[in-house]
Amino acid sequence: MRRALPLLVLFLFVAAGAASAAELAGVRVPDTVTVEGHTLRLQGLGLRKKFFFKVYVGALYLTTPTSDGAAAIRADEPKRISMYFLRDVGGDKLRDAFEEGFFKAAQERLDALRARIDRFLALFPDEVEDGQVVTLTYLPGQGTEVAIAGQVKGVIEGKDFMEALWGIWLGEVPADSRLKKGMLGG
Repeated sequence: MRRALPLLVLFLFVAAGAASAAELAGVRVPDTVTVEGHTLRLQGLGLRKKFFFKVYVGALYLTTPTSDGAAAIRADEPKRISMYFLRDVGGDKLRDAFEEGFFKAAQERLDALRARIDRFLALFPDEVEDGQVVTLTYLPGQGTEVAIAGQVKGVIEGKDFMEALWGIWLGEVPADSRLKKGMLGG
């Protein structure tokens, strides 16, 4: 029994460590993140593919869990989308993808959002590299913070901007329906 006890403790330690993170396409992400004193829980993970290429793993973190995309978009509480890049993506391609996403998610509001969309797009470098993480963190009353590879690039104000941005992944016409399903925990 004395010999079995250390093995049992080791097994429980390893099992507890495995339970504290989720994994998809070789990317491990934490189950929770803390943002300005708020604990956000991982809702789900999805894989963004373009043609046959794996582009990034998307992780959705919410204060209040929901599998309803519209509810996640509307929630005026801290939340985060993290994009774990699996390949280099040129800034022009990334900006074009965001433009297309904003058009699909918020076509009727583009004029009102245009200046903020342009500021958002200008935050992205010439290339996001394989292994880098882009985080989009919404904080009510402050806006959406954009960080690339751990460096804050800027904050875009407005709940309406956040709703249009989140609509790219979670809206009625998402960029990738499988990605949406995974991020919502499906």
